[in-house]
Amino acid sequence: MHTCLLVGSNSNLAKSFSDKYNDDYEFLAIDQFSSTNKNLSNFFQFDISNLNDIDKFLEKVFNISIDSIIFFNGINIISNLFSVTENDWDLIFNSNLKGSLFLLKKSFSLLSKKASVLFIASQNGVVGHEDRIAYGPSKAAVIQLVKNLTVDLSKVKEKDIRVNSISPSYILTKENKDILLNTAYGQSL
Repeated sequence: MHTCLLVGSNSNLAKSFSDKYNDDYEFLAIDQFSSTNKNLSNFFQFDISNLNDIDKFLEKVFNISIDSIIFFNGINIISNLFSVTENDWDLIFNSNLKGSLFLLKKSFSLLSKKASVLFIASQNGVVGHEDRIAYGPSKAAVIQLVKNLTVDLSKVKEKDIRVNSISPSYILTKENKDILLNTAYGQSL
């Protein structure tokens, strides 16, 4: 059975993925909040934007070979030019970008000889969007990070690491169902 590390394991996407592929993967999961995902027996509560927390996590899983990592993490604080704060900006970039990069860097030795790394970016990293002044640029940076990682990882001869990102749009969940399906605003999205 393959081992998959889910980063940001409490997201709706991570829960859906683990529901669908629970029989195919042994999941390791990390999130800064308590787990609400019933499929995750190997859950670790750490903040990946804190480099000391990354080290503590890796001390617990140092002997596990990881076949894939999926970065579901993403903080999305609604703000624009006039409302964004420095703290919000730093929180978003530290979680969405810095934590992902350094978790990957520090866990590289745990990746199996042939591994996959997937970053969940966002449509907001590709196109401008209202009230996403920090989130959009952080996800655009994730997309660029993946491009650079592709170049860096192509030079690693002892491992075959595939890295990619996807940029989903709005995803229908029980929390946003009424807005997306029953309002003109939701229909326009």
